[in-house]
Amino acid sequence: MAEYIRPGKTVGIIGGGAFAFLLAMEAKILGFRVCVLESTKECPAGKMADEFIEGNIQDLYDLEQLGRRCDVLIYATNRLQLHTMMTIEEKFNLPQGINGLAYAQDLFLKKTFLEDVGINIAPYATIVRITDIEENIDGIGYPCLLRDSQGVQEVVIESASDVVHAMDLVKQDSCILESMIAYQYDVSMAVARNNRGDVMFFPPVEHVSSFGEERKFQTKDDLDPLMVQELERIARVIVEKMEYEGTMTIRYHITSEGVIYVDDMVSYPDESTLLTLDACQFNTFSAHLRGVCQWPLQEKADCFMPAVTTLITGKDISSAKRQIEHQANWHFYFYDYEFARGDSVVGHVTALTSEQSHELLEMDKFFL
Repeated sequence: MAEYIRPGKTVGIIGGGAFAFLLAMEAKILGFRVCVLESTKECPAGKMADEFIEGNIQDLYDLEQLGRRCDVLIYATNRLQLHTMMTIEEKFNLPQGINGLAYAQDLFLKKTFLEDVGINIAPYATIVRITDIEENIDGIGYPCLLRDSQGVQEVVIESASDVVHAMDLVKQDSCILESMIAYQYDVSMAVARNNRGDVMFFPPVEHVSSFGEERKFQTKDDLDPLMVQELERIARVIVEKMEYEGTMTIRYHITSEGVIYVDDMVSYPDESTLLTLDACQFNTFSAHLRGVCQWPLQEKADCFMPAVTTLITGKDISSAKRQIEHQANWHFYFYDYEFARGDSVVGHVTALTSEQSHELLEMDKFFL
């Protein structure tokens, strides 16, 4: 069993992106020293680091350098080499483990794990040849989604005439053909765990899509309490079966009949959890650190009140600066301000409000 890690010890963060920045910020608040490994010190988390190692997060030597300087290692990216991280887990204190990383990089492994622990997922079939699509399409149904094994590339198949468009993807890699479930709600729930067996649940958060993008999130307060209990039960099964430590984000699709499908799981706090920084008793980044450092966790991190969050991209910076002068109830976060560009996410804004739809429309005026 990993030991309790007290303030004053050093947390090593693999990668220096936006989530690493927020983890570093929370680590400093909790009294830890922070050491970051990334290719450039100009990365967001580099600003928060007490120590910085300029190197490659996929390189074993550089990762070992980080491990030797730190009491615990964490990561908030899937851009890691699995076999390298296996070595790091053997040599150093990596409470998150590598199972979440393995599942993120291999859809076959992820779906097999979820099925083995009794979690409901969308119907799917393994595709090796183009004829496999024709043989399985009746069981999967239209529309369906063909994805490569890493979940990077995908092709939507809405009718038999679309199968021809899938040929190139099947030639490149073994694929998964999965049903596109008609869902009513697209929600995430974060859950934190330590090795004492404490499990802390965060409120459900709805993904609000607009213009084909997912940049907006809101607390989902109108779900039936029994539905929330079932989401929590599923989350508990996943983190306990994985023996996961830290914060995990689980994404669900819920149909109009109340059927729950697990769509994805991320082994760190993701963008849907950003509103917890202002809206909840604990935030997911602090909970991640509490989990891996073996601090106690309470059962629920309840919301103070409903909240909405919109991501800020590089092209939104000018609008964001102007709105600071006018929006007294908006909480602004900037983690990559100096190098803001294009569609890259450089911050977010959260509002605590009971009028969620109205507030999101207000944000839409400035962040599109």
